Amino acid sequence: RDPIHRVVSLFRYLQKASHEPTFNAVLQNMTLEQYAFSELVESNFVTRSLIDKMEGPLEERDFEIAREIIKSKVIVGLLDKLQESIRRFELYFEFGDP
Repeated sequence: RDPIHRVVSLFRYLQKASHEPTFNAVLQNMTLEQYAFSELVESNFVTRSLIDKMEGPLEERDFEIAREIIKSKVIVGLLDKLQESIRRFELYFEFGDP
């Protein structure tokens, strides 16, 4: 999912989701732009998750490590190309007849 769309969606959800443990009433009166420049916005969630650095500033080396992890450990399939994706998984994971 596009990271910007994901953050916008999360912002809109958190503005209304009073049942959510991370709910913050301050968000209800914020604009998207205010949120984007606030301390409340997520900061590179996927990168931070990949390198296990959820706090503190990110450095260029952190992004390099995250890119290497994705290159070496991630295989992607697309729903709109399901058959092609399944064939790719079968080859990659060596599924099927020996």
